[in-house]
Amino acid sequence: MKRTLGYASAVILFLSIFAGPGQAYESPVVTGTVWNITFVKTVEGMDDLYLEELRTGMKPIFEEAKKEGIILSYRIFSSPAATPGDWNLMMMTEFENMAALDGLEEKFIAIYERVVGADEDFEKGAARRNEIRQILGDKLAHELILK
Repeated sequence: MKRTLGYASAVILFLSIFAGPGQAYESPVVTGTVWNITFVKTVEGMDDLYLEELRTGMKPIFEEAKKEGIILSYRIFSSPAATPGDWNLMMMTEFENMAALDGLEEKFIAIYERVVGADEDFEKGAARRNEIRQILGDKLAHELILK
């Protein structure tokens, strides 16, 4: 019983010091946009070829998605790999919020069909890209803006 009272007293003291009576918690940040981040490892010496594939294949689709308000922006970053299994290209796509991801695949398929055309072309491009790069992973991240 004494031990329980001791724990309870410690919790009350902690809360009174850090929370104060009637004081609501206020986050030090507000959430900004949402980013989809893809980490890519290209075959050595194939960076320019892969970037050319992105310029001719991905850029027109992403530019159309920007015009339609589906995405806000996109970026590609290059960095030397820190280890043999590390990424050397990072692709980031910015969305207004999490709700913007609803139905995203269908929206991009519609753009792709208008901009690029037949599925056969897509399959050829995907096969070429798969020969010169490996997708190491994807992450979804919220931008945090300090108040």
